Amino acid sequence: MSAHLTDLHRPIYAPLPPDRGVLLHPESLEFFALDRTGARIWELATHLPVPRVAETLAAELDVSNVDLHAEVQRFLDDLAGEGFVPRPPAPP
Repeated sequence: MSAHLTDLHRPIYAPLPPDRGVLLHPESLEFFALDRTGARIWELATHLPVPRVAETLAAELDVSNVDLHAEVQRFLDDLAGEGFVPRPPAPP
């Protein structure tokens, strides 16, 4: 997913202490609980593309950017599968 999460129907995010969060789908009213890493990915992905999210997290967590990029993409794919974010367009 290379686009930012700026869709008009995006979920409502509520941060929960300490460093957790919850997403509420505005149409289905389903929710998705986020752990510390998921909450941080969500916060970054609302204004950064996936490569920058992974780069930022890699610096914060002192881990490999390559491994983290795959994990960030998998997390966003999981959210897309649950209807919380739009699926990225298929490659041509």
